[in-house]
Amino acid sequence: MPPFFERLGFVGLSYREVGFDGLGSLALPDDLSQRRELAAALGAELVYLSTCNRVECYVLLSEPAREGELRERAQALFARRGVEVRSEQLRVEVGPRAARHLFEVCAALQSLVVGETEIAGQVRRALGRARSEGTAGPRLAGLVERALACAKRVRRETQLGELSLSVSSLAVRKINDHFGSQGPRSSVVIGVGDMSRKVVRTLKAQPGAGDILLVNRTRSRAESLAAELGVRAASFEELRASPPERFDLLFSATSSREPLVGRSLFARRRPGSQTVVVDLGVPADVHAEVADLPGVRLVAMRHLTLLAERNSVLLQGEVARAHEIVARELRVLEREAEGERLVESGLETLFADGLGEVASEDKALLRSFFSGLVGRLARQPQGAGS
Repeated sequence: MPPFFERLGFVGLSYREVGFDGLGSLALPDDLSQRRELAAALGAELVYLSTCNRVECYVLLSEPAREGELRERAQALFARRGVEVRSEQLRVEVGPRAARHLFEVCAALQSLVVGETEIAGQVRRALGRARSEGTAGPRLAGLVERALACAKRVRRETQLGELSLSVSSLAVRKINDHFGSQGPRSSVVIGVGDMSRKVVRTLKAQPGAGDILLVNRTRSRAESLAAELGVRAASFEELRASPPERFDLLFSATSSREPLVGRSLFARRRPGSQTVVVDLGVPADVHAEVADLPGVRLVAMRHLTLLAERNSVLLQGEVARAHEIVARELRVLEREAEGERLVESGLETLFADGLGEVASEDKALLRSFFSGLVGRLARQPQGAGS
């Protein structure tokens, strides 16, 4: 089998290539069969990552990974789902470049908000799913673990974690800009993910925290989180059947394939009401028509990009230090890979020339010993530039 790095690949898209609405149409439903179909279509082990600003596949093939073949396989899969993806929209990397992208993603260097804190948890959950569903073996899973460990180093050795913000933090900032420190008196929060949880906790901590209704398509999930956070719960069907007469804030962050919030949800609002609507769904949870309603101010993902860009300018020095840490970790990986290649070729020659009768378990022990030795040597400091 070819060496590890030769078989490694990445294919994906982000909001930068297709926009937030386009990205939502490309994400897979949260379904095991869909992820297994994706792994089969790519002909590889797979760790599938879908967030509010990216859809990515990290793959390990049995043969050398080739950019053209990965791109064609991905486009064919999207075409079968009725979605057209142009060749230039797909980012494809193989070998060390694929590893670099993974490490930069885990360290939040590729995020909408550089240095944000949520991506590492999202990658860790994606890895957990891949392991439990059997789409990723130990080598690919081990690489993702190395990338997550590198992300911890970045947060420990730079100030990115202290100075940066997450997407939900930017949304909270926009909410605070409108309502001030007292907060909204009546809020509806749709979704039970990390971003919704963070927003509810922020609202609860404000001095003027008022009524908060947590809504989810599955009522039991809303009830579970609402009990933990000390707020009310409802299903989305209940909310749609009896929308409140007043809500100052509506926050939504779900993975729904269709918009959830339309004009009807505002039908019973009192005349003269003012409502801030924050939509972090990908694709959008809120129909565009809502922005035209009197007294409604819509804040969507695209509105947060300017804040994110301003934040990244302030972090340039820390970002450079983070890239140096990633580069050092990748050099270790490449030395390990080269060492493994040399060990394998050397042992194969040795077995063929003079040790052909060595038992298979003894060959395995020799491989393990020399691979471990090479790994320790690869991790030794290599000078100031390493």
